[in-house]
Amino acid sequence: MREIVNRASCGLILSALEGANYASSEYLLCGVPVVTTKSLGGRDEFFDSRHVIYVEATPDAVEAGVAEMNSRQIDRTEVRTSVLAKSLEHRRRLIGLLSRIAGRDVMPEVDERLWHPGFTDKLRTWTLV
Repeated sequence: MREIVNRASCGLILSALEGANYASSEYLLCGVPVVTTKSLGGRDEFFDSRHVIYVEATPDAVEAGVAEMNSRQIDRTEVRTSVLAKSLEHRRRLIGLLSRIAGRDVMPEVDERLWHPGFTDKLRTWTLV
């Protein structure tokens, strides 16, 4: 899948409402910048204005956003580095919350990526429902 995503000049995330939006993270982790519409659901948690353009939810606006993104000289390594830093900070907050819920410091149980052995990497692990 990474090979296919890396062929794209940018990713499109156009839904107005969603639950977990893994596609936006997959694009960014592959170093692919994103053109998106405003939404409810939190997909913008890992967005950085250097790598994401918000457009109106019309075909013409999306087309213009893609043209704008394609005209930028985006460093794909910078895109990936940015989203990894944001995800690390997100995990740091999550570990803090888990520590408060557990009534003990959970931080000694995580690795250098702040990854707890009880976490499931949904971008790597697939389950059938």
